[in-house]
Amino acid sequence: MSNPMFNKINTMEAVIDEKGSMTIQGACLKTGFLLLLALVSALVTWNLVINGFTDKASMLAFGGIIVGFIAVICASFKKQFSYIIAPIYALAEGLSLGAISAVYNNYANGIVIQAVLATLITLFAMLFLYSSGLIKVTKTFLKVVYIATASIFIFYLITTLAYYFKITFLAPLVGAYDNVFVICAVIVIAAFNLIVDFYFIEQGANSYFPKYMEWYSALGLMVTIVWLYIEFLRLFSKRR
Repeated sequence: MSNPMFNKINTMEAVIDEKGSMTIQGACLKTGFLLLLALVSALVTWNLVINGFTDKASMLAFGGIIVGFIAVICASFKKQFSYIIAPIYALAEGLSLGAISAVYNNYANGIVIQAVLATLITLFAMLFLYSSGLIKVTKTFLKVVYIATASIFIFYLITTLAYYFKITFLAPLVGAYDNVFVICAVIVIAAFNLIVDFYFIEQGANSYFPKYMEWYSALGLMVTIVWLYIEFLRLFSKRR
């Protein structure tokens, strides 16, 4: 999901010497590298679906989701190994994104391009709002975003369990999962999580966090971008 992995920003120990410390440029470059890795692995499952090997693509996609989830959990506890964990996450998540994107594209041709453009536009719009100071990150802002994000995660979990285990009294929640207004609300929260990501990266650089935090920051931003992209896919599919 999003960035509860960033909720202990003030507990990191600063590096005394600026040499070898985290930088904004380093975090951005590593984010670009992770996106490239995800794109490369996404092409694998995309081509499998397009060529009719949906079973193989599904297995790889499911495995990618599991590995990606485990990678995020591991990074939260072992930040110093983020330089290994982050690329693993990107490759694993790319496998799931490739299959999911291909399925959506078969359902509505062109929807993937729309979702990618919408994600990029949102990313740069949030970056502008943050860098210009139009959106200021306060303790209240962070608390609201964290609570909203955690609530969405719980909502996802409950609806998933209700769907697969056929829990009838939770059927209204399952229906709400595909509601356009609910999806739009989730997109807004995901967009605000981008602000949290930018704030974390800036604070980390200003506080001279260790160099490996560039990978950790890039991983957090990557998680948010993936989440936002998936939600845009869902939204545009509803419009079709």
